[in-house]
Amino acid sequence: MQFKKSKSGKRTYYVVVSFQGKRKWIKAGTQKEAKEFKRKIDSMENSQRLEKLGLASQNKRIDDFLQEYAEHVKLRTASNTAKRYLGVLNTFIVFLKMFHSPVRYLSQIKAFNTGVI
Repeated sequence: MQFKKSKSGKRTYYVVVSFQGKRKWIKAGTQKEAKEFKRKIDSMENSQRLEKLGLASQNKRIDDFLQEYAEHVKLRTASNTAKRYLGVLNTFIVFLKMFHSPVRYLSQIKAFNTGVI
């Protein structure tokens, strides 16, 4: 458990989890909340813990993920916003099929580092 101080001196506590050589800082709020969150994470099975923290391997099919996201957008945004987002998703699907047809899983998508800071 770590904390960061704001300019006003207020402490915000984080639970720090390591996975595959990387650290993930998860904001917990107060020290009490951080301890409770850490206990909860430690009591989970390893696969559940990694999924909860967003660290699980991404072997999900892209089309399944995009369908889940589309449902999320429909439920949580205004209808016009949902239409725009769904249009972008459809354009992305067409792009993948035209230029990157072998890409089928999220794990196959990697960030492109342009070197621009």
